[in-house]
Amino acid sequence: MSWSRSIVLKIAVALTGGCSVFLHAQGYKIETFKAPIQERNSTYARGINDHGDVVGNYAFNQGAANYNRGFERLADGTFVYPITDPGDLAGCATFATGVNGSGEIVGWFSPDSHATVHGFTLIGGVYTTVDETSDGWTEILGVNNGGGYWGNLDPPASSGRVSSALRARLHR
Repeated sequence: MSWSRSIVLKIAVALTGGCSVFLHAQGYKIETFKAPIQERNSTYARGINDHGDVVGNYAFNQGAANYNRGFERLADGTFVYPITDPGDLAGCATFATGVNGSGEIVGWFSPDSHATVHGFTLIGGVYTTVDETSDGWTEILGVNNGGGYWGNLDPPASSGRVSSALRARLHR
């Protein structure tokens, strides 16, 4: 049974005030994990591929500042983190939301406290910013094994345009 057909991702609340992620798939054991960082954090799974690699984000506070950084957890339990898009200048809002069988990671980041949002792809350690609109919000939520990604577009309110879903788009 492949992971993509049988996996259910759920968020479990508690454990010292944060969140842990647990994975359940028919015929597999339940596994709980948190991002292994020193700061107290909440960990959120956002996507999984056929190999069992999971991507998501972990949220934590340092003083009065709130941070969200992406992570990848490989099927063997190894964490690859943080995933912070180079355009996220403050390092406070990068979300990894999807991973395909080739290990391509997609997501979104905000360089300015969510006033604007840009999509990204991460392939072989190289980040590429994806902006489907020149003046709005591009949020990539997933990627398929062919490299097509999808998500949401939200133009600024001043444009008079309405939000729409980002069509699947091959970018290779």
